Amino acid sequence: MARNNRLIDVVFANVVGNDERVSQYEKFLATDKALGIQETDDIKDAKRLYSSILRNNKTVLDELQSLKNQLYS
Repeated sequence: MARNNRLIDVVFANVVGNDERVSQYEKFLATDKALGIQETDDIKDAKRLYSSILRNNKTVLDELQSLKNQLYS
């Protein structure tokens, strides 16, 4: 069971992040800068939409992580 718990922790850390790990969506949003791509208005609009959708779903992911902690603690 401990192995599954570690796996689940990594999955949630990848999605929502934690104190030790930057979330994958934050890394994704910084990809253009890392690649030296100029951030156009279209890219900014798409990133705002992406962030908005993720913020709306992050609450659900946080709740799932909390339930996971209850189930596997």
